[in-house]
Amino acid sequence: MELGVVLPSREISLDRFAIRDFTQAAESLGYETLVVYDHPTGGLKPEGNRGNTFSTPYIEPLVVLGALAMVTKKINLTTGVLVLPQRQTVLVAKQAAAVDILSGGRLRLGVGVGLNPTDYLALDQNYHNRGRRIESQISLLRELWTKELVTFQTESGDLVLAGINTLPVQRPIPLWMGGWSDPVIERTLRLADGWLATGIGSDPYIQTQARKFNQAKRKAGKPNFGIVGGIGNSGGGPEYWRFEFRNWKNLEATEIVFGTVGAGYGSDVERHIKAIEQFKKIINEESF
Repeated sequence: MELGVVLPSREISLDRFAIRDFTQAAESLGYETLVVYDHPTGGLKPEGNRGNTFSTPYIEPLVVLGALAMVTKKINLTTGVLVLPQRQTVLVAKQAAAVDILSGGRLRLGVGVGLNPTDYLALDQNYHNRGRRIESQISLLRELWTKELVTFQTESGDLVLAGINTLPVQRPIPLWMGGWSDPVIERTLRLADGWLATGIGSDPYIQTQARKFNQAKRKAGKPNFGIVGGIGNSGGGPEYWRFEFRNWKNLEATEIVFGTVGAGYGSDVERHIKAIEQFKKIINEESF
């Protein structure tokens, strides 16, 4: 099982050297993946599954991954998840291709529909058709990443013949999908390359949805479809990590990402690094 870490951008996003040091430490420790969250805005009241407001700092994921691509060599770079329907599809294709080029083909674009209406309002997009929109966006992204010229219809009905030159290293860039609802499970198996389940493996709802997903993937003839689970550090130390790791292993996760936000480390990047070092050691012992 592969291991990844979440960039604790809500706690270290004001320090560019901390962002660099955390990522390079994760790579040197042998983590396979770095995950960066996405929220362009925050409103006055808490929204979404993390209770974000305007005071919750989130660094722009594709920009920071482009920067980190230049100071790393092996670690894969993942958006977890980029809220795709609130963004312009062609621009996302261009930005993602640039990150993939700068990283030498290490980008995995995790996408989802999101839960924050304020983000959609601020970006002048329709929150209520986001499920339908992401389906057409995924199709167009793959075309733009694999063809020099693409004919497509805009939302206003105009036909466009265009290409994003330059194309990414990976053609297409892997597209993984996040979320837990029944429509997301169906959509992920039909359109995506993997499922960013994350969440807490011991949560009854997550367990129910993961079992549904596993049943559906076998029915769809995709028994090896990738599943990324998540373990947070706010719930406890090594025994909790082992407990959650076993939960995700039983739920057929192919990868686990570990998050250090909320554990009381604040902006102290050395404490975040120490935590991911300890987690890696514990899980390596658990795996063998």
